Formats: sequence, structure tokens, C-alpha cells
Amino acid sequence: MSRTRFKWFQNLEFITPTFNAIFIVGDTFQTILNKVQGLLVRHSLRQVVNTTATGAVDTTADYDMCSLVIPVNTLQVGDIIDIDIYSLVKKGTGAMHSLYWLKVNGTKSANLTYALGNAALDSIGMSFRAKLQVRSIGGGSTILTHLEENSRSLNSPLITGSNVVPTFTVSTASSITITAGANFSVAKAANSIRPVAGYIQVIP
Repeated sequence: MSRTRFKWFQNLEFITPTFNAIFIVGDTFQTILNKVQGLLVRHSLRQVVNTTATGAVDTTADYDMCSLVIPVNTLQVGDIIDIDIYSLVKKGTGAMHSLYWLKVNGTKSANLTYALGNAALDSIGMSFRAKLQVRSIGGGSTILTHLEENSRSLNSPLITGSNVVPTFTVSTASSITITAGANFSVAKAANSIRPVAGYIQVIP
């Protein structure tokens, strides 16, 4: 093995991603690797719906459909956190609502409430979309703001949108967890929400 190739593998062991940094004159080989790794990490910040698991069965508890953990110091001002999830909903007989929401580090926002009526329903489609924007970073805090949010179904009318948190302030020293989920207003054994496809991703 050549000395150059050996040096390459030796440096791989010590790569620590450096985010939001450009190359400058004088960068060492290790520094360049760190900056490239930071760029690759930023462009792969996404989580897709990767399970056919069903939630919200016989409970009104929150059901997490998809969750993304964003590493420390990854975001830049202007970045968009894009959420788009399609799910199938079933319910038993009896009037109730389904609610769709997002959370930032466990803080819930945007209860989009749909009236499901009294009759039993089998596998109606529900789409939930939302966007957050990184408004500012400084003083140890990152501020995320709502940019867009909507949900729709051909079968059920939206009756209210409530509990919208316009801004989230989170620490720049900790990772950020973005979660999209849903729940029912009434618990019934026949109820279920099954995410079919979708994602949460950071768009630089």
C-alpha cells in the first residue's frame, strides 16, 4: 500500500464534521476532510417513513409517524425543514376527530382537526404537510418559525386549526428533534392511523 493511500485511511479515523465552513488557504488535509464531511451530513438530513406499523389504536395518545434528529450546529439561517406524510385512517362507529401536528423537541404545534363523522371509515387518505424555517441563529439559540402548514383529505372536512406555535427557540448546543404525528379525539379499538409514505428533511 502506498504512503498516500495509508495516510488517507489514517485520516478517515479522525474525521469530525465541520458544518457551515468554506475552504480557505492553509487548510490541512484533515480540515478539508472535516468540512467535506459536514457538507455531506447537511445534504443527507432526512428521515423517510420506513415502516408499515399502525398506531393510535384504541387510544387518544400521540402517535409519532416520523421523526428526524438534526445534529448540533448543522442548521443555517434560511434552511427549510420540510414535512410531507401520507397516511391511511380507519375508525369505528361514533363521532370523533383526527388531529395532525408537529413537535420540535417535544413541544407540540398545529393541531389540525378533521371531523370524521359518525359512520365507520376504512382506509381514507390523509395528507399532512408543514414547513419550518430557520429564522435566526445566535446567542446560543436557534429560532425556527412556521412557514407553511396544511393537511387535507377528500373524505373529511377540516374543522379547526389550533395551538399553532409561531416560533420555537431551541439551544444551538443540543440536537433538534422534529416529529410529525397524529391522534384521535376518542379511543376505539377499530381506530388506526397508518403512515404509508413521506419524509421529514432539511432543505439547505
